[in-house]
Amino acid sequence: RHVLALAGTIGPRKTGSEADRRAVDYVRGRMEEAGLSVTLQEVAVAPYSDGERAIGSWNVIGRLEGTAPDIVIVAAHHDSHSASVPGANDDASGVAVLLEAARMAARRPHRLTYLFISFCAEEEGLLGSRFYVEQADLAPVRGMIALELVGRGELLVGPVPRPPALWAQELLLRAARETGVKGVASRPLWTIAPRFLDLSFTSDHEAFLDRRIPAFLLAGTYPAWTYHTIEDSVGGVRPKS
Repeated sequence: RHVLALAGTIGPRKTGSEADRRAVDYVRGRMEEAGLSVTLQEVAVAPYSDGERAIGSWNVIGRLEGTAPDIVIVAAHHDSHSASVPGANDDASGVAVLLEAARMAARRPHRLTYLFISFCAEEEGLLGSRFYVEQADLAPVRGMIALELVGRGELLVGPVPRPPALWAQELLLRAARETGVKGVASRPLWTIAPRFLDLSFTSDHEAFLDRRIPAFLLAGTYPAWTYHTIEDSVGGVRPKS
């Protein structure tokens, strides 16, 4: 339902566009329905490699208060690569899992405080998440998980922007065992390859890694030919994944 709404009804969500603003409203509405306390963080401009860049969008931050001050952040991004790319797998699928994880977490007792964040401007150079870490108090944050491309293939800890941490892989595999979830990949190649190959991909977890926050990317083994193309449409997302 969320993928259909974002990538189908709303469609391509280029940062700063009317569709991007509709996506922000959609995500905020679903978070509020789940019982989260929601704030919009305006990202009018953001630091860039050669100064500042106009953004004109918002990070959507849903807070689920726990009994402890320790915070875990779960995040995805609501923008798409361009005005012609539907962005169903990248990253309406991640936003969909984010929203459902928030809805389920709100129904259960929880000790930790959770922040469910849909970042803007990921496709512009991680500008939404970089803006967030510049503004936020990160002292209570114990970990961060970014969700990307989770609508196809097997799930794994993404090997970007550097080889994945062993602890992150172990946590994912343990969670799969404990829940009985199938389709989780454990492939040594994904750990070894980044040590020899320059993989020019990353995601919003990089901004947190740069601040020494334990963080990792949860991604799927997506078909590369659809990445950032018009073929990244709703029909390519598999509900089972």
